[in-house]
Amino acid sequence: MQIFLKFFFIFFLACPPLCGQGRQVVSPEVHLKLSSRSRQPAEMLRLAYLREQKENYAQALFYLNLYALTTHDTDAMPVIEQLASRYRLLGYEHNDFEWLQMKYRQYFRYILLGVLALWTSVLLYWLYAWSRGYEVLLRYKVIWGVTLVVWGLIFNFYQDNKLGIIAADQVYVMDAPSAGGRTIKVVNQGHRIPILEEVDIWYKIRWQGKPAYIRKNFVWELTL
Repeated sequence: MQIFLKFFFIFFLACPPLCGQGRQVVSPEVHLKLSSRSRQPAEMLRLAYLREQKENYAQALFYLNLYALTTHDTDAMPVIEQLASRYRLLGYEHNDFEWLQMKYRQYFRYILLGVLALWTSVLLYWLYAWSRGYEVLLRYKVIWGVTLVVWGLIFNFYQDNKLGIIAADQVYVMDAPSAGGRTIKVVNQGHRIPILEEVDIWYKIRWQGKPAYIRKNFVWELTL
């Protein structure tokens, strides 16, 4: 509980207490459903706090991760990592590169618009000079070309890495999307996994650096 003290003031001011809130048991066969209210950052923090109070660490991590993805709050990263390490969960190791990715996603639209504005400005100048019969200096051509390439790279290679949290105990991680595949590991709930793609009723994931497969109905997908 101590790892949530830094957020408690937010809970107290932003969210009224729940009335008659009992322990919520969510079947691993379904994804957690988010209401319009639970999509609010303060509400996500409050739900995480309540789940952690009831020792439902998997759902607590689910809401904390949603909060971090929604707000790009890098201060939430060590809190998530500390809670995950308490239960010896995998997939929550944070580093400077992940911090940089979070900041990049936070300011992505501004970076994209800035590059696009520079490219457009140079293009308009180029068209103006051409209409007047002026010679366009080489440096403007270079700037225009570089910004075009950068804009294309940002637009085409930006992607939100899809993540999920294992939602049940005794879940089989397989080497192929089939019940006849080889079992790589039997895992319990709470581990965070990168989702690479969907294959019928399976997710192709990365488990300890290698491709693997897990049934979709045993995963809470971290999407908004």
